[in-house]
Amino acid sequence: MINILKRKTQMASAALVTGIMLSPSLALASGNAVDLKSQTEQLGRQSEALPQLINGVFFIAGIGLVGLGLFGVKKHVDSGGQEKLPPALAKAGIGGALMALPVFAENAINTLIGTTSSNSLSVNSVSTDIF
Repeated sequence: MINILKRKTQMASAALVTGIMLSPSLALASGNAVDLKSQTEQLGRQSEALPQLINGVFFIAGIGLVGLGLFGVKKHVDSGGQEKLPPALAKAGIGGALMALPVFAENAINTLIGTTSSNSLSVNSVSTDIF
């Protein structure tokens, strides 16, 4: 008897939650109608900072790997050549590549798509506003 009551309670609560999720007037706090266009515009506005976040992560990771590489070179020099040098140089090289990757990616995108940033030269208007 208790199992049947427990099962019915679970089914009723699941039906209630499903009804609330499917009800647009209860799901939206603002009460505005939401369509696909407004959702995609909102997603576009919210994702504008994502490339800057990725650039920051790459730059910080690159700085960390360059630092580890430099410490590895220092250990190699201090140990009189007993520590291996190639792993330290690889860390420094990969770190440098990570630091440069956002700049190369931005230049590649600007070249392929044809957009320019506000700090670049404009060929059509002969503007030299670099900084």
